[in-house]
Amino acid sequence: ADKVKKIFKKITGRITGAIDGFIEKAGAWFKDKKGRRKERKEKKEQEKADKKKGEGADSDKGSKKDEKGDEEEKKDIEGLTRPKSLKEPKPVKTSTLSDELKEEIANTPDGTVLYKESGTPEQITKKLLKEHKDAKLNEKTGLLTLPVMQKQPFNKVTSLELAAKEVAEQTGVSKVILSKSTDQIQLDGNINPTVYGLATYTGVGASLQPLITEIEGHINTQHPQKEFLISICREAAIRHGAKLFVEEIKRPPKRTEVRFKHVASGETFSTDIIKTSKDNLCPACNTDVGERRPHNIISATVFRDTIENTFNTYNVFIMDKWAKNVISEGNSPKKGAVTEDKQCVSCEDQQGPYTLLQRASGLAPIGDQFANATPQQIKQMTLEKIEKIINSILDILLLETNDQDRLETSQVYTEIVEKDKIEDFLFSLRANLLSNSQ
Repeated sequence: ADKVKKIFKKITGRITGAIDGFIEKAGAWFKDKKGRRKERKEKKEQEKADKKKGEGADSDKGSKKDEKGDEEEKKDIEGLTRPKSLKEPKPVKTSTLSDELKEEIANTPDGTVLYKESGTPEQITKKLLKEHKDAKLNEKTGLLTLPVMQKQPFNKVTSLELAAKEVAEQTGVSKVILSKSTDQIQLDGNINPTVYGLATYTGVGASLQPLITEIEGHINTQHPQKEFLISICREAAIRHGAKLFVEEIKRPPKRTEVRFKHVASGETFSTDIIKTSKDNLCPACNTDVGERRPHNIISATVFRDTIENTFNTYNVFIMDKWAKNVISEGNSPKKGAVTEDKQCVSCEDQQGPYTLLQRASGLAPIGDQFANATPQQIKQMTLEKIEKIINSILDILLLETNDQDRLETSQVYTEIVEKDKIEDFLFSLRANLLSNSQ
């Protein structure tokens, strides 16, 4: 013990000595540096005083001039660059609206801000005047004349966002707002004040009467596909500037209610799609009907194989009860993937495992019920069918823990639900169904 104490004391003494030496040197270095810094500071102050004394009156004159310049610059920022009113010499008016633009107009509320750029009115105005040489600001009245607008780009835009960006780029305004009236929409611009009607789209439609006339042409007529009739209604709504609402009424009499509301005028119109059977003919070939409910839009084979393959990419290989419930949403004759119409056995055999999109390209008979469908309607019905099954599968994956159909030992649970991959799985499934339908 004594030897250990001696060794420890000897080592401690060396360390303490080294620390004391370091502190002493550091203190000297710091003191020396502080002294040199003080000397430099005193020297700079003396030089500054000598310079000021030598300049004398000239220095005072220059200082006053700088102050005056600062005041003028401040005045320019606070007064001249903040416009009190805006003017557009040549506002744009066009009646060219794409179907996509009409549909977006129908679903976008009046007063929606379509474009916004951050910055104060002064900053925005300075930027505008710098980038647009034909823009002018009247210093006395505060009237800011915006650049002359060009009409051609507005005839090509397919969305309100693109139209708003075009307004902002051509005029330099910091905010673009949608304004709706009975027969047109306009894009208003704002910096601090607002200028109305920078771009105006006419021909949105003043009433639902043209739409009503079109829909009445289909009333009391038979169509073998409910989806076909809904697609006709949706296209009519887009053309005539209306919103479409579809609701399944399950109480007697069971029906599908289709409602229209005109975006501009607020006028409403509704019609019902009901199921009737005046004869016993197959809608695909107009012969004796069979007992099968067809998968006329996407076949059961495509649904089953696509869901199983997508499961496999998420490490789900055991097809237990839960997995089979998911698959049955696409291939069961009792679920939403089928239509309400029966189809004869020979017709369904002829159509085979092909989807509506594939049959429309000539791979198999398309069927009389789709003979008059446009390519856009066929694509639309396909997308709607996929989305319907995706939503049904989502309901299954979100089953409560104590639900009898939810098996917590299932690979569907452990690989998809438990790992919170539901959204990714459905995204992949949607993409795969669309790809395999074409």
